[in-house]
Amino acid sequence: MLVFSVSMLSAQTSGSVEARLDSAGSSIRSGSSERARALLEPLIAELTSAHDTDDLVRALNHLARASYDPGDPTSSLRYSQRVVEIGMKAKAFGAVASALVVQAIVADQVSPPDTVKSLYERALRFFLLAGDTAACAVVYDNLGFHPLLRGDFPAAIALSEQGLACLRDTTHVNYHRSSAIIESSLCNYHTWSGDERAGIVHGQRSVRHAEQSGDLPQLVHSITQLAGTYVQMRDYQRALPLLLRSDSIARARSMPLNKRRDIPELLSSVYEALGDPENALRYYKERSAVHDSLRNDVVRKELERMQRHQQHVADSLLQVEALMVQEIGSQKKLAEERGRRNMIGALALVAVVVAVSVGGRLRLTRRKNAEILVAQERLIASEKAREAEQVRTRIARDVHDDISSDLTKIGMLGSDVRIELGERAGAAGEKLERIKELSREVGRSLQDVIWAVDPTRDSARELIDRSRAYVERMVHGAGILTSLHLEHTGDDVPIDPATRRDLYLLLKESLNNALKYASASRIGIHLCTNGSGYELRVCDDGCGFDTAAARGAGNGLLNMEERALRLHAQLDITSTVGRGTVVAIHGRWSADPGQGVQPGKDTTIR
Repeated sequence: MLVFSVSMLSAQTSGSVEARLDSAGSSIRSGSSERARALLEPLIAELTSAHDTDDLVRALNHLARASYDPGDPTSSLRYSQRVVEIGMKAKAFGAVASALVVQAIVADQVSPPDTVKSLYERALRFFLLAGDTAACAVVYDNLGFHPLLRGDFPAAIALSEQGLACLRDTTHVNYHRSSAIIESSLCNYHTWSGDERAGIVHGQRSVRHAEQSGDLPQLVHSITQLAGTYVQMRDYQRALPLLLRSDSIARARSMPLNKRRDIPELLSSVYEALGDPENALRYYKERSAVHDSLRNDVVRKELERMQRHQQHVADSLLQVEALMVQEIGSQKKLAEERGRRNMIGALALVAVVVAVSVGGRLRLTRRKNAEILVAQERLIASEKAREAEQVRTRIARDVHDDISSDLTKIGMLGSDVRIELGERAGAAGEKLERIKELSREVGRSLQDVIWAVDPTRDSARELIDRSRAYVERMVHGAGILTSLHLEHTGDDVPIDPATRRDLYLLLKESLNNALKYASASRIGIHLCTNGSGYELRVCDDGCGFDTAAARGAGNGLLNMEERALRLHAQLDITSTVGRGTVVAIHGRWSADPGQGVQPGKDTTIR
């Protein structure tokens, strides 16, 4: 009962942490950074005490962004650096990448462009390790700002479009937000380069994605950018409602001044162009007040930073003084213990040297023994393979030299006897003709046996060549329209004789069935091999058959199933009475030539 209660308490705590993190993220997206900080600061203290690394780096990342939004880059940088330190140890690559993006945003205000670019490139590498394509897309977009420093708009557009290409998963939690950010950048780039119409298209897409993401600060930014493009085109009637909507959202959510600083200036310009001087003056004054407040904020935060620095220096001096006193006491103790430690150290060093020497000798002996065993095993395996190849070569040569020549003689003798008999013995002539035909069939079967055991034929190309010769011989004179496609692509690959033989016999069985029983007018034979595997397909437009009844009628289908099973290949036989038959087999070569092919799929007969 106690264990169950503890488990329930742990689950409730975990759920509470997740809910608080989600609430803080929602507050940041809606522009309520102060509320997010109020949620996160006590949560971080709890997670630090509990050593909950995963949730801690998420909370610190949220806090880094919540600190940056209202204009506290120093705190933002401190929190993000802590995320990098903790995340690298825990291999939380996504959190590390997010923290590096925050550092790049902060560095963009005070550091050279190369430093900012380096931070974004590091963030991109960590996002790739984490597999977060939506975040990669935003980093590509941020890298697009650097070509702008040289006025290279095509390069900036190319980087942002590369970011859009990363957004393939439309179900990703950040898909719409990332799309809104990149489309907003493309809106600006096209507008600045003089292509306002393209800027309008991307601006409208940015607004749609921002609305679907629920990220209100991004929605305000996207609407404002789109309105700015209309202003540049002097289409003030379309710009005005967009700006009023953006201003309404920003005010309703009490967004920081830096999130809405461009809105009053654009509204002032639009009202002035539309002939409304009263509103133009009102927003011009608001624009001046916003800019003054932002400047005052910067000055205030710089003064606070200097005060914190002075306090830090004073605390450091006190710490140095305390450390000096402590160091003097420590030196006295160290002097007394130094002699004893030196003696113990010398004895330990001697023991270590002896242990290392003995251990090295033992490791060397074991390694040499292992190398000798491996060499012996390789020698035995090589000798067995060489002997097997010699036996196969000798069998092929003996069969070819002895039995093949005898069969040829039988055929020739039959021809001679028939000539001598002439017209006197018609029945004997028919039997002699049958002897000749059987000798030819046995000869062809014998050639198949020789080919099967000949080690020089153990390759995919040899299988294709032999199969092509057989198929062309079988369909010649059959009076059936035939489509042939037998080829090997890529470099030739060695295959074991069992695989070669089973594939060849599967082809023979399939083609023989089509020619003898299908009554087909068209037959298609497809056998293709490459460096990784093979595909065999024999189809006809014949009478078809009932596969369930055929399984019990003979051994043909069972033989094909057994060969496919030995190959670990997938065999599919599809047939419908009156609509033809398709036999399809495909599989992969084995990495080990002695093991057939790699495991494949099931055998299916329909």
